[in-house]
Amino acid sequence: IIGGTSYNGVPADLTDQSTGGGNNRVGILIGDTETGTSACVGLVLGVIASIPVQRKISRVKTGALTNTAAYIGATTVEATGPGAINVIAGKGYMTFITYPNVSGYFFSGDPMLAATTDDYSMLTRGRVIDKAHILAYATFVQEIDDEVPVNADGTLDAGFCKWLSQQIVNQVNNTMTAKKEISGVSCFIDPVQNILSTNELNVVLKIVPVGYATEIEISLGFDNPAQ
Repeated sequence: IIGGTSYNGVPADLTDQSTGGGNNRVGILIGDTETGTSACVGLVLGVIASIPVQRKISRVKTGALTNTAAYIGATTVEATGPGAINVIAGKGYMTFITYPNVSGYFFSGDPMLAATTDDYSMLTRGRVIDKAHILAYATFVQEIDDEVPVNADGTLDAGFCKWLSQQIVNQVNNTMTAKKEISGVSCFIDPVQNILSTNELNVVLKIVPVGYATEIEISLGFDNPAQ
């Protein structure tokens, strides 16, 4: 997380990161708990450390942030106004936001410097896949240079493929799915791969992430039960 300390106070001058910055491991924060050009990166990191990997730092239900004041540059969030803040957030930067009739300050989101079509355009997506990566490594590193049964035609034994796939699925399910950090996981090891020639075992591991109600649109109106 990088502090957007060069922000000049004009949202229109910001580079739009949401259309393809190409750095899905980096996010920029514009805003601080004190007036000036600095950014409260430590506050963001503290929130990240305190929540599960799938949880957005901007989740309202988690509660307001601990700071009692928030600034965008030298201007308070209140004086900056929702219009300017929406432009900053819309261009792919983290910043502060407030909600009518809700006390305190919240982060506007957790965007990375990448297009919104990027699988890892949100911090949460990167954290989830990183955890799955660690689990996959811990499971498969134990299989390095182990004997692998093959059939007479050189293909992998189907039972072995199923067994090994189930090891990582069980590990991810017990560690992530059970905690609602992801929606599901699947693993496939193709028996028809030439491991005798390559000494390489190809595994396809797929994670189904959780979704987010980032925008809620309500159709509200009157109803006449007599009609």
